[in-house]
Amino acid sequence: MYLTKANDQESTNIMLNKLLQFHDSNQKSREIMAAIENGAGLVQIEGLAAAAKGWMLAGIFSRLKRTMLVLTYGQEQAERIAEDLPFYGIPKDQVLFLPSSDTMIYEEGGPDFSVIGERMGVLNALASGRPAVVVAPINAALRRTMPSDLLQASCFDVSIGEEVDLDEFTAQLVKMGYERTEVVDRHGEFARRGGIVDVFASGEDNPLRIELFGDEIESIRHFDPSSQRSIDKIDRALLLPAREALMDHETAQNAAAKIRRELTTQINALKNDPESVKRLSDKIEDDITRIENQSYFDDIEFYLPYLHPNEVSAFDYLPHDAVIVLDEPMQVKSHWEQHEEKMLETLINRANKGLLLGSKMRQHVKFEATIKRVLAERQAISFTLLPRPISWARSDVEVAVESKPMDSFSSQIEAAMDQAKTWLGNDQVVVIVSNQARRMLEILTEYGIVGASIVDMTTDAHNVAYVASAGLQSGYKLIDAGFVVLTDSEIFGVQRLLRARKTSHEGIPIASILDLKEGDYVVHISHGIGYYRGITKLKTGKVEREYLLLEYAANDKLYVPSDQIDRVQKYIGGEGSPPTIHSLGGSEWMRTTSRVKKAVQEMARELIELYAWRQALGGHSFGPDTPWQQEMESAFPFTETPDQLGAIHDVKSDLEHHKPMDRLICGDVGYGKTEVAIRAAFKVVSDGKQVAVLCPTTVLAQQHFNTFSERLAAFPISIQLLSRFRTPKEQKETIEGL
Repeated sequence: MYLTKANDQESTNIMLNKLLQFHDSNQKSREIMAAIENGAGLVQIEGLAAAAKGWMLAGIFSRLKRTMLVLTYGQEQAERIAEDLPFYGIPKDQVLFLPSSDTMIYEEGGPDFSVIGERMGVLNALASGRPAVVVAPINAALRRTMPSDLLQASCFDVSIGEEVDLDEFTAQLVKMGYERTEVVDRHGEFARRGGIVDVFASGEDNPLRIELFGDEIESIRHFDPSSQRSIDKIDRALLLPAREALMDHETAQNAAAKIRRELTTQINALKNDPESVKRLSDKIEDDITRIENQSYFDDIEFYLPYLHPNEVSAFDYLPHDAVIVLDEPMQVKSHWEQHEEKMLETLINRANKGLLLGSKMRQHVKFEATIKRVLAERQAISFTLLPRPISWARSDVEVAVESKPMDSFSSQIEAAMDQAKTWLGNDQVVVIVSNQARRMLEILTEYGIVGASIVDMTTDAHNVAYVASAGLQSGYKLIDAGFVVLTDSEIFGVQRLLRARKTSHEGIPIASILDLKEGDYVVHISHGIGYYRGITKLKTGKVEREYLLLEYAANDKLYVPSDQIDRVQKYIGGEGSPPTIHSLGGSEWMRTTSRVKKAVQEMARELIELYAWRQALGGHSFGPDTPWQQEMESAFPFTETPDQLGAIHDVKSDLEHHKPMDRLICGDVGYGKTEVAIRAAFKVVSDGKQVAVLCPTTVLAQQHFNTFSERLAAFPISIQLLSRFRTPKEQKETIEGL
């Protein structure tokens, strides 16, 4: 049999909505839909494989056209479901992920404004009543928030041609929790320059620039905060609050009074620890003052229960006809209880140290009471792998589904193809979901399997393996429905990157002085090697500043202003023997730097001679990218960074030039250097040449071997490892194979 490549180009763009037709032909799916449409309170679906939940949810949502709130037991599971749903044809703007903001409650550090923005965007979408699938880990759904009517009243549209009073406009932004700055580079900030207002609005990936001509809005556009260049122009924008806790005069005064009463109680409890009392009193009194002045600050969300005393959560934003989905309800409850215990422990520990207020106000609504109330008011579905009764979520209808996770073939392509033939022989519809769709069609042909694009799929065609271009995390078998789904993960071992978090332009990072510990060796650019003795404060006149204290030989001390920390680096040298500590004002450091300069100059001279010789030689000019190159690169499970794309482009240009390539790619661990090497190596091999990857350690060689094997498993390329991990016989065979 031979592969039919009809609509092969189209197969790279078709999603998996074709699989939803199995809901109509599957008896179990029809039972589930009938139960929901006939008004069943809670339909329990038993035995559904985790990877198939996206297919089930997409089918139900497509039929009901009603908002669904999917409650999961953890962040990763929620991300997986939210990522899978668009592959089944659900529009991306109808799949919403509600993130958790719990880390901002009890822990140190500023708020993540991008998370607040996402939460505001999802809550506003729910309040609008437009049908959507909202996926949330349980702690995100139970987190208290502002009332729905306050959120809607605090949003406003801006559109081209609209007349606005700039003073009133900026005053409204301040009321919504936005902070005025000179330059906008993170969520929750705005800047005004003449008739131009920049605002990094909640829910936006990039800041907005609103330009006025007189009092009329002339243009609205997104721009890149780093380059200040425009990205696109839009006709209108919705501005959402920058904070999840908002204040007016009355709520601020009431909240301040409650906080002060609790502060007095906690001070009395800590009276035997004067240091903690002072720390607590200074912090909370400062917070109270800012709240009384309706001034927003980093920890304002901690005081949300005081500012919005009514216990409101995402559940209160749901339309009356929304459907609740419990993903493994027993796990949901167990994970919540563990999470609640950890939060309480953190609160108690930090409150006892005077680091925050030991609040009696709950940051979340109660789990069981809330779930019972919501299930009594709305229809629900529960996914449970094992049939079991649940006291707080009693089912009206149970439907058992026969499904299983997909087997893993661990890059054994022949085994995967043999299994595909078996499924086809058993009248199962086989769907292969791959980011390398064209190559997958070729593989099917190589193993004698008829393949086609999923666009041509029908539910009764059992002699064709259908290929779709998508990035499902993993496959599954739905025996009842009569089809199986196989993905890159099972065939090649390639794992899809889970939900890419929104990039947050949260300013320029400071130098990593926090990595230093007292006693570490450091190097000052002008004074040499000394000890780091911590951060201290010195007063000059009426001005107090922070300094890094460095200690040199003879106990000499050097105070480095905090704005000059770029002149100090952590010492990195050979292990086993400590470095020599230099003397302040001594000549030893000058002699050392002088010797290094001479050595560098000599090295530079030798390099000039070497490169002049290399430039005189001719090299092999590699051809342009092949379709396989494009296919392999499109299967990369991450989003390339601009620097990574630049490096890849430069390396390819070097390879296509007639002169020998000599390029150094620099980057920290995890920044994508290996992928640059993989693409360069693939380009070279595609042109009939060989590639050697030299590694400094045996372990790293093994890691690169595994990575190269995984990324290039779909292509007829031989990848071998030459290291002491290989037997002498294997090493000899590898060398002879060269």
